[in-house]
Amino acid sequence: KGFAKDGASGFNLFGTGPAPLRMRSFRVVVDGVSGLDGEPCLTLDYAAPLGGDPLWGGLLGMRDELREVAPGLFVGLGSMVVTGGAWNCAPFVLYDTAQG
Repeated sequence: KGFAKDGASGFNLFGTGPAPLRMRSFRVVVDGVSGLDGEPCLTLDYAAPLGGDPLWGGLLGMRDELREVAPGLFVGLGSMVVTGGAWNCAPFVLYDTAQG
C-alpha cells in the first residue's frame, strides 16, 4: 500500500521493483470501527466518494481494516461485501519502511 503525504488517502501497489502499479485508490478513516469485532481500527475505504474506486469500492464493497500491533507494524483484514465482508476476510501485514 502507498499513502499520500497527508495520510488521508492512498492506493494499492502491485508488482515489485522501482515502479509498481498504483491501483485501487482509497480514503483513510482514522476512527473506523471494525466490521469483525466492532473495535476501533484504521479503515481504508475504497468506496469513498472522493478518492475511492468505483468498481472495487462502490460495486464490490472492498474495505481494509488495520491495527497497529507494534511500532510501524500493522495487521490488516481485507474484505469485500460481495464475498461475505469481514467474516470472510484476507489477512495481510504492513510495515512502515521508514522505520526500518
